Amino acid sequence: MSRATSSFLVDKEFTALASKNLIKKHSVSTVADSADDFTSAQYLSGYINCTGGGADTVTLPTGALLTDAMQNPAAGQAFSCYVINGSGGTLTFAAGASGSTLVPIPLAALTLADAAKCKMDFVLTSATAYTCFLFTPTVAT
Repeated sequence: MSRATSSFLVDKEFTALASKNLIKKHSVSTVADSADDFTSAQYLSGYINCTGGGADTVTLPTGALLTDAMQNPAAGQAFSCYVINGSGGTLTFAAGASGSTLVPIPLAALTLADAAKCKMDFVLTSATAYTCFLFTPTVAT
């Protein structure tokens, strides 16, 4: 197989994977102060870099705020967001006031230590509610 043919096949495979949403491109949302709750648009960007502020509680958006920021929300839709904590302190995640359920994995790990990262999977349970699965690698002490 020639190099040109090989390159074509790789490009074709990449395009096929991207069209099936198996490859995601994330934009970076920077939050300069951890005292500011992250917005729905920041979660939807797929990547949040919290660069300052210190130890704070981050409250997730309500179900209505999150689904309002989405196009044609429907039960069963899902997306992921990665959070890097460079705030200088521990972040504690809390569910939004309504339409928001937070499930920590491992159980009871609602905190993210400084200099750590986590993955958040959001799954819509209705047009105005969601469950967020919070995957934290470490539990702050």
